[in-house]
Amino acid sequence: MESSVVYHGLYDGCYPSGILKNDALKKLGLKEGDRVVLFLGQVKKYKNVEALISVFNSNCTLKNDYLVIAGKFESQAYFEEIKAQAKSENILIFDGFVDTQDMQVYFSAADVSVLPFNNIFNSGSALLSVTFKTPVLIPYTENFEEYSRIINGMIYTYSGNISNELIADVLDGNRNSDSLNLDSLSWSNIAKSLKSFYSKIVL
Repeated sequence: MESSVVYHGLYDGCYPSGILKNDALKKLGLKEGDRVVLFLGQVKKYKNVEALISVFNSNCTLKNDYLVIAGKFESQAYFEEIKAQAKSENILIFDGFVDTQDMQVYFSAADVSVLPFNNIFNSGSALLSVTFKTPVLIPYTENFEEYSRIINGMIYTYSGNISNELIADVLDGNRNSDSLNLDSLSWSNIAKSLKSFYSKIVL
C-alpha cells in the first residue's frame, strides 16, 4: 500500500515582517541586548502559562531575561489570576488579540518562544514561530520530534516540566538563522509532493 507524509507548511507571506530586533524591543518597552522568552497565542488554562510564570518568579538563571505573554485570555477572571501570579518585574503581559501587523514585533523581539502546553499534538503557534525564524521550545510529541529533525536548530522538545535550565539552554545556543533551509515546509514543495503521491495512487 502506498503511503506518504504531508507536513503542515509555514506561514511565509501571510504576515508582515522585516522589523529590526532593536525596534521590536523598543515597541515592547525593552532595550537593546534584552533577551525575551515569548508566549504568544490565545491564553487558555491547558496551555500551562502558569509554569512559565513560576520559572520567572524564581531566583534562577533567567533573572536578567524577560517573559512576554501576548494574546487574548480566555476570560477576565483568568487574566486577573495570571496577573496576580506574576510577581517578577520581568514578566510583561499583553492581554488582547494580536493583530496581523504586530506579530512581527513579538517574534522579532523574541529569542525563543516557549509553549509549555499540558496537552498537545500539533501547534500553529510553533510553526508560526519557525516562520519568523524564532526557535521554539515545546513538549515532546512524536510529531514535533519529527519536525525538529526536519528543521534542525529551530524546534526543541522536552519531557517533564519546563524549567529555567531548559529555556537557558536554548537561549544560550549558537544559531545562524541565515543558514536555515525551510524549503521542505514551503507550500509549493508540499504541493509537489502531494501531487506526486496522488499521481502514484490514481494511475
